[in-house]
Amino acid sequence: MEQKFSVVLYVWQKDFPTWVKQALDSVFSNTVKPAEVVIMVDGPVNEDLQAVIDEAAKNETVRVLSHPVPMLRAAALAFAIKQCKYDLIAIQGADSISLPNRFEKQLAYFTENPETAVLGGYAQKMDRNNEALSTAIREVPESEQEIKTFLKNHSPFIYRTVMFKKQAILDAGNYKDFPNLEDEYLWVRVIGKGYKTANLTSVIANIHSIDAYEHMVLALPHFQMKRELFSTMRQMGMIGSFTYYRLVCMAFIKYLIIPNWFRRKFHLYDIQA
Repeated sequence: MEQKFSVVLYVWQKDFPTWVKQALDSVFSNTVKPAEVVIMVDGPVNEDLQAVIDEAAKNETVRVLSHPVPMLRAAALAFAIKQCKYDLIAIQGADSISLPNRFEKQLAYFTENPETAVLGGYAQKMDRNNEALSTAIREVPESEQEIKTFLKNHSPFIYRTVMFKKQAILDAGNYKDFPNLEDEYLWVRVIGKGYKTANLTSVIANIHSIDAYEHMVLALPHFQMKRELFSTMRQMGMIGSFTYYRLVCMAFIKYLIIPNWFRRKFHLYDIQA
């Protein structure tokens, strides 16, 4: 008997209706279907996007949660996760398409590795025609130790690919407001609690390609949040004082010394996966 699981899709006013429909279609057409799909609508959306949501709501597995005033991503995801009926939860990005066997692969891994709490995988960018770009595969670290090392600089999981155990996320404090680094802040707390994590070494989602520089964050606030992230890692015993100060110094140089044009040219910016 296959394990039942939930899927959470976060939607807000700037999401493209056609992309959201593609995202939902990819969920419904997977080889293993979720027992429920929770669509978290954060604030008011336009008529076209609402029409896509209303059409999806005709599916008996879909539950739509709406908040009239934007909660912002972290609070909205935290609320949606609490509302999920099942312990296994998959995140579906509004700008991504899950491959047909994504859930089948992830469920099989959880069955074989029941101690795992968070599981992600590779993602591949798509061009304007929704064709996968073979030269644009986003790889992430596989083993637990590689993930811990990678976490010192970037998010070790691609948000749109993760499937996790609800209880582990709640035990770590769920999503919290941590501007531009909500995902990394959650993974730090989950790993710091001792939960095991992993990534599949295969592409399980395709992502619409957007110019990452459009989403660059302000340098000073981002440095401050990075410093808070490293402080949390030190408090949880994930890094020592020497590593903490080294990482803070590197972040200071990266965000406050290096000019914007240089960071743009060499892609020295952090974008939540």
